[in-house]
Amino acid sequence: MKSAKPIDYRKLSAELEELTNSMQSSDIDIDSAAEAYERGLQIIDLLETHLKTTQNKVNRLKASFDKQ
Repeated sequence: MKSAKPIDYRKLSAELEELTNSMQSSDIDIDSAAEAYERGLQIIDLLETHLKTTQNKVNRLKASFDKQ
């Protein structure tokens, strides 16, 4: 079974960068910073999973071409 929604790597990367920039601002309150940090960790986990999945796919493709 495939996941319900594919990961948009660029969109998540942009969101992570935006969160990072907002957390570096001196105007952010502690509660917002904590929420941004938590969301950042979620995004990092999604991106790492996506990268690992993509790497495995590339490795399988490479192996199938190496056999030919």
